[in-house]
Amino acid sequence: MPLLSLRAYAKHRGVSLAAVQKAIHSGRITPTADGLIDSDRADAEWNAKTRHAAAAAVGLAVSRSSARPNA
Repeated sequence: MPLLSLRAYAKHRGVSLAAVQKAIHSGRITPTADGLIDSDRADAEWNAKTRHAAAAAVGLAVSRSSARPNA
């Protein structure tokens, strides 16, 4: 459970600082009271709260591509 700054967590996650800030703002991840990120907890929150959106997007892409008539 390493505590990381927002920038360090972004690097850990392989995303931009803006993506981490957006995740906090939207409630996808929760910083500690002192503004740091518990990387273990945040990783679990991020995965739990974004998997559904990614799966829905993939499902949408599949349904659109399967709706095309064969040439």
